[in-house]
Amino acid sequence: SEAKKLLQKVEFTDPFYLLGAKSILLRCYYELEDEEGFFSHCESFKKIILRHKQVSGYQKTVHLNLILYTRKAFRLFLRKAEHKNNVSKKEIEKLKAKVNEVKQINNLIWLNEKIEELSL
Repeated sequence: SEAKKLLQKVEFTDPFYLLGAKSILLRCYYELEDEEGFFSHCESFKKIILRHKQVSGYQKTVHLNLILYTRKAFRLFLRKAEHKNNVSKKEIEKLKAKVNEVKQINNLIWLNEKIEELSL
């Protein structure tokens, strides 16, 4: 929670530090289970990625994939929390397989951990 507050205040001039900070913020919102903040951050993060001309195609890809698949995992997490395990193992396995197939995802290890937690 404290990291989230600090990262929201910092202004970055280097786009690579900006992307790193935004990735950390995305994880913070997920970990804090802040639904509104998470989805809002996803949209603004995506716009930042697409707007920056200095960011390479690879960096755009790995960060956009982070947003895409973290959003899918968070939706499953919310469904599971709301409906008390109304998420099938098949859905979780499908997401896990897709993430591991794509591989070009920033913070891949963390995302795999979050998907694994959905199975528990």
